[in-house]
Amino acid sequence: MTMRKISISELSRVEGIGSVEIFIDGKNVRDVRVKLIEGLRFFELIPRGLLYKEVPGIVSRICAICYASHAIASSMALEKALSIKVDRRDQMLRELLLYGELLESHALHVYFLIAPDIYDELDFIELYKKDKSLVKEGFMLVKLGNMLREIIGGRPIHGLNIIPGGFVKRPSADSIDKMLEITENIVESSLILERMLKCYPEAGPIEGSVAIATGDHYLYGNRLITSTGKESKNYRVILEEQTEEYSHAKSALHSGRPAVVGAISRVLLKEKFLSREARELLNSIEHDQKYITYNVICQAAEIVEALERILSILKELSKLNVETHIEEPYPKKFSGEGFGYIEAPRGVLVHHYLIEDLILSKANIITPTAINQKSMERAVHNHVETLILNKGSLNENDVISCAEQIIRAFDPCISCSVHMCFIK
Repeated sequence: MTMRKISISELSRVEGIGSVEIFIDGKNVRDVRVKLIEGLRFFELIPRGLLYKEVPGIVSRICAICYASHAIASSMALEKALSIKVDRRDQMLRELLLYGELLESHALHVYFLIAPDIYDELDFIELYKKDKSLVKEGFMLVKLGNMLREIIGGRPIHGLNIIPGGFVKRPSADSIDKMLEITENIVESSLILERMLKCYPEAGPIEGSVAIATGDHYLYGNRLITSTGKESKNYRVILEEQTEEYSHAKSALHSGRPAVVGAISRVLLKEKFLSREARELLNSIEHDQKYITYNVICQAAEIVEALERILSILKELSKLNVETHIEEPYPKKFSGEGFGYIEAPRGVLVHHYLIEDLILSKANIITPTAINQKSMERAVHNHVETLILNKGSLNENDVISCAEQIIRAFDPCISCSVHMCFIK
């Protein structure tokens, strides 16, 4: 029998440019290739030769949506390499910024990229005609997240306020009070996204994929933990990078198996960190955890968690004397090696640097979408084989629609995943 190829030339409703090829031989799926084909960006080479404190501002350009995760992961790696201490108030502001980023990113994904799938609409513009309140709620959450990113990070996109040791400038008391008032008003209103997600169909089995998350804290830590029980402070013990000839991004495996990161892995491995309100939302929606679509349910729970944590941190900051102008922290060492691990909205983000005489000499960056690449392929492979088994024959439009919905559920950020490839 002739091998059949089904192609998706450009994935819709995802960040960046990607395509998919599915190879089918009779009733068997022979191969699935998720091709992350955004233009090469060389972000592991660009910072080489720069003074250490210039690096976070450069790598924040990797992604407009998750610039804070990149800048903070970068700063953490530099702080470990050069023994730079971070003030408790700045730790709180970093956490606040990360939750603001997570809120904005998840709201964009759930309300504007996933909701049209649930309502069987082309896009959120058509969705607005059917459910104005849902779309307005999404915009409200995105606006709050962007406000936090602008006030704390310096601007809503590619903020330059994040440096090794803390911030160039802390927000004023008036800014903190403003953020607190707006957050309180939103938390007091009940979200309607739970109603929508109860209709979200299960798809994309990810059995065999290993969940990976940071340890110690919900959004960051000094080690990586896995669903296999393995953990390490050295990411190279957990993740094995490899190049794919058909993709501009390196993928990553764990002990030879696909890995999955993101909201689903955080919830599966660190649910104890979640607030009562977030756990209640999780428990109110019946959805099998073995499907990647559960990732979207977990993102919804994290939206609730983010609102609760943002409110809590702002209340605590409002009681502290947060000095606006601060002295720049100075390194105690001039050379060293450091890892920075952050839970970006889409999952584990790794920044690894070597510093020599305060100059960056080597960088390695592993992004969530690069880690998830092989799990995307596995999920599409498993689901298409199930379609063939259940229907006996294959409708190409059904395959394309399901494959796109499965990949969207991973919430890929293709721009983040592409840095460089080595040509032999």
